[in-house]
Amino acid sequence: MFPLLVGQTMGSRLFEKEDRTMIAFCNNQIIVKAEDEPSEEVEEVEVKEKCEEGKCSKEDVVSFLHANANPSDESIHRWAEINGLDHEEVEEYIYSLASVYSKFLLGGRANEKEFTEEDADPEELRMGIEIEFEHTSDRETAKRIALDHLAEIPDYYTRLVKMEEEAGVKDV
Repeated sequence: MFPLLVGQTMGSRLFEKEDRTMIAFCNNQIIVKAEDEPSEEVEEVEVKEKCEEGKCSKEDVVSFLHANANPSDESIHRWAEINGLDHEEVEEYIYSLASVYSKFLLGGRANEKEFTEEDADPEELRMGIEIEFEHTSDRETAKRIALDHLAEIPDYYTRLVKMEEEAGVKDV
């Protein structure tokens, strides 16, 4: 069986095998085998140096979360360790992302105007969710964006499609 991808950064990937041993790759080189056993090709110190040079960043944390919906605390800690990051700082950043996302879900024009899914034209909302998948793969996020637009302009997506057709934009 193939190992499970448990993290991916700009230049590195972290896999967890069935026996829970970890394998990290950085720029297609094996960095760590088993739990802490450095490979012969690259010393673990080099991974930490790359992270200190800014190659492991907050964007890497986002990439890890994108590749791992609902990761365990243990997976987060191991990913942080292999990438030379302090697991507590990684967790703080994850919590800040959760806070930002909750503010997004509870904010916006739809909430300000108390505009709900029931207030939207069902076809406009369907079109809106489909179109907003251009920006996200998360249905709830797409719906939130669509409701915000529809709270301001009830036929927003009909107008958007018409405008894009007139402009010759493909994928309308």
